[in-house]
Amino acid sequence: MEQSDFPSVVRAAIKFGNDTDTTACIAGGLAGIHYGLASIPESWRKDLRGCDIYEPLLDRLLHGAVHD
Repeated sequence: MEQSDFPSVVRAAIKFGNDTDTTACIAGGLAGIHYGLASIPESWRKDLRGCDIYEPLLDRLLHGAVHD
């Protein structure tokens, strides 16, 4: 089953059932690498619990600032 964008990959992973949060997390991570950050709907990123924690870390990672 081939999906054409980030949301489709995550939705397909959830449809597999069982441990859907873990499956969707792994599939979403791989889809994010494949399709890029811009492919993740902004509403999905903003609605995540802990976005105030992950956003600064992601910015540092994307801009190459590994060390303070």
